[in-house]
Amino acid sequence: MSDKNANNGRAYEFICLHTLYQAIFQFRAVIIDQNSSYCAAQEA
Repeated sequence: MSDKNANNGRAYEFICLHTLYQAIFQFRAVIIDQNSSYCAAQEA
């Protein structure tokens, strides 16, 4: 897998995570643990 494809995948995961967060946050408190994978996705 090329670096561009890997970064696109990380960016997609990041958007999915935040979309899910926004949907759940309407009904209950939610916390996203920020680890190295999260930071890599955020930078992508």
